[in-house]
Amino acid sequence: MPNAPIILLDEPASSIDPSYHDEVNSGIESLPKGFTVIAVTYSLSFADPFDWIFLLEQGHIAESGTHSELLAMNGLYSKLWQTAMA
Repeated sequence: MPNAPIILLDEPASSIDPSYHDEVNSGIESLPKGFTVIAVTYSLSFADPFDWIFLLEQGHIAESGTHSELLAMNGLYSKLWQTAMA
């Protein structure tokens, strides 16, 4: 178990079989309270369970919020989600 209050993950699911994405998410969700996890990912299915999501477009924050809030906005995140889940 890490002793740092912040854990930074850069594409944590990029080199694993997609069937293990849920296990990676479960591991992150099982961290004790008090940890901040920052994950940079292109995989929207990996981003879904996080408390807050920032969608970057051309180096700027285009949208931010929870997964549900971003879907309700019917903006870029929602369009990307619909495409990824199709």
